[in-house]
Amino acid sequence: CVSSDVSDKGVQVINLGQLGKAVAHLKCCEGMECKHVVPPELPKKAPVNGKQCPACFAMRRTCHGEVTNCTGDELYCAEGVLDSGMDIIPLKINLKGCANKALCDSLVGYEARSPENSGNHTMRCTPSSSIYELEFSAVGVN
Repeated sequence: CVSSDVSDKGVQVINLGQLGKAVAHLKCCEGMECKHVVPPELPKKAPVNGKQCPACFAMRRTCHGEVTNCTGDELYCAEGVLDSGMDIIPLKINLKGCANKALCDSLVGYEARSPENSGNHTMRCTPSSSIYELEFSAVGVN
């Protein structure tokens, strides 16, 4: 099991746009305690927060994200490649979307505590911004 500073970050969300949201809550347990693990409660429908990120999901190919509106506490753009690293069952997943702080903090903590696991995947979070802010910034550059 990973350290509690990685597992107790709360409900982790990545918004994949039209595909919906993936929700997780990493929880460590032992023995009988593991038989009574309750799945995370889905977040309530939150309003759009003005942030936008590319969002997509693809297996065995690159995905090109269409812009999606972030909601609630999704303040980061997450982008990653997950690779099984096995020749027998090759599985490569590309994904992008809006993410909350809990997801991003867990990724940072997981890779810091288990660098041997980061060889098969890369995942990063950056603060999201609105498309209009990006266009405005590009116009102001000489």
